[in-house]
Amino acid sequence: MTDDREKAACDRAIAKAAKLMVGSIGASHEMMLDRLLTFTAAQMVSITGKAEAVEAFQQCAKAVEGGIFDRLDPTAPNNKH
Repeated sequence: MTDDREKAACDRAIAKAAKLMVGSIGASHEMMLDRLLTFTAAQMVSITGKAEAVEAFQQCAKAVEGGIFDRLDPTAPNNKH
């Protein structure tokens, strides 16, 4: 499987898990996001160590602050969600 195909397959699995948490289990969107972020942080620390996990989360924060997801932001002035 190529990197792009693996990435797409992983994205589908994560989306399916998120839909299951909200749709079937009845978790709120906030709870689903909390669990995904907590799981991700714990996995990163256990695999790469705390320092690398912190750096990765800081890079994610910088990307969000830089506007990588602005088109998805329902609070952005020009977005119609």
